[in-house]
Amino acid sequence: GSSSPRRMEDGSFVWDGYLSDITERKQNEESMLREGKREAIERLAGGIVHDFNNYLSAIALSADLLQSLPEASPNIRKITATLASEVDAATGVARQLLAFTKDQPVHYERVLVDRFLRDCAAFALRGSAMEARVTVLDPNLECECDPDLLRQIIFNLILNSRQAMNEKGSVMLSATTAANGTVIVRVADNGPGIPKSAQATIFEPYFTTKSTGSGLGLFVVRSLTRRLGGDIILDSSASVGAVFVLTLPQVALSAGNSRPAKPRPQTNQSPGSFSAAPFASVTPSGRHVLLLEDEPGQTILLTSFFETIGMSCDCFTDGEDLLAAAPGHRARGADLTCMLDISIRGGQGGLEIAPALRALLPEAKLYLVSGYSAEWQEKEASLSGLRINFLAKPYHLRDLKTLLFPPPRALGVG
Repeated sequence: GSSSPRRMEDGSFVWDGYLSDITERKQNEESMLREGKREAIERLAGGIVHDFNNYLSAIALSADLLQSLPEASPNIRKITATLASEVDAATGVARQLLAFTKDQPVHYERVLVDRFLRDCAAFALRGSAMEARVTVLDPNLECECDPDLLRQIIFNLILNSRQAMNEKGSVMLSATTAANGTVIVRVADNGPGIPKSAQATIFEPYFTTKSTGSGLGLFVVRSLTRRLGGDIILDSSASVGAVFVLTLPQVALSAGNSRPAKPRPQTNQSPGSFSAAPFASVTPSGRHVLLLEDEPGQTILLTSFFETIGMSCDCFTDGEDLLAAAPGHRARGADLTCMLDISIRGGQGGLEIAPALRALLPEAKLYLVSGYSAEWQEKEASLSGLRINFLAKPYHLRDLKTLLFPPPRALGVG
């Protein structure tokens, strides 16, 4: 506010001025600041994931090629199999980073809530002296969600409890349904709880009460919960411990969309199950690849793989050059495969040239490739009629081989 004195004719003074309530303006400024931080984190995470997956893809391809060598010793095969498993684990870390972006892909499945919570608790408390109590009154209660994302949410909350209680105490998990059909999951502990002074900011990025904490754990939890169409709050009325309440839709958000949720692809094997079958066992003739890739390392590895399985390859670092060469390959028909990286520095990428390329090569197999699937998701609907598939980096050569040479369909009997 502001005010000032005025001398009146009779010699007296009058103070007058104005007083403004700026509460709403300050709240808006704080909201804009938080939104700006969130958007900055999203951009940073998206860029990191894109580059990280490119590096992981090169490592995975190298391990696969080494393991496929006929002269590879049993010890080399064991080491490269371990390396491939570690790439799978690192891929999971990259997926966690995508929790900070709006476009993290969500793969809906139906999960049995009681069994799911018991499995999560048993795994998250393994190696500690803590006990878990799970209460779900309806043993048949189901929730349609992405199990990997929900598992990460539950793990993070239980991990917070483990750290807060120094590996001792109890964690209580329960689930019920609300009148509107949403599933309510409570994760509680009997630890010291959340200080009153911190309760309003615990879900903000970089806020932590731990000396070694990153301040991102609960921010990730809230981001993932909202990605599933739900939300999470801290029950501030709890007299003992910390109690977090998740609300999740019983039916996936995509159920009412024109394009239903797709099932999760099952091409990737679990860690440790890497197949060492030599790729040279597949020897097709007349197959050719047009490869659009601006990472030299990936180009070398992929061309080596194609050569190993008897496929010829032409490589391009700009989509414009690939389009110029495409008419000369039209006669190859279905024996032609185009692998197109979505992001090409200083040139046209796969998304830009896909429609024109499909018109030039109506029978070819087209695959868009990227380390950041949000780029594909934004355009997937508009490209749906062009018969284009997506391959996410990092991938193993076994997955690529399955795409190039899908197993024959089993014939019905009778």
